Amino acid sequence: MRPVHRMVIRSGDRARTLCVEPWGTEFTLAMGEELLIELTGDDPPSLDIEDDRVTCWGGGGSEIRVLRGTDELFSPVGVRVPHGPKGMSVRMFLARLGLWKPSGD
Repeated sequence: MRPVHRMVIRSGDRARTLCVEPWGTEFTLAMGEELLIELTGDDPPSLDIEDDRVTCWGGGGSEIRVLRGTDELFSPVGVRVPHGPKGMSVRMFLARLGLWKPSGD
């Protein structure tokens, strides 16, 4: 059985955007709203948190679901996060290619 990682993203006192990578799919959270991200896979996910934006990077081989309450907003059936080159996450690989840059850089 593969491990399941669950994260709750809360917008707090302002609207926030959740971006699910490597697809670039975005969801807007209204003030006070929350979304559940569920990732099934061996490699743990990582988060980039900024003032009004949270980016979730699934680990290689993960399946990702995003839920608002019981409503499933995102679940690419049968599609998993690709693995990066050996020893590298997809996030690191895209950064190395210049296709992704953290906003703080």
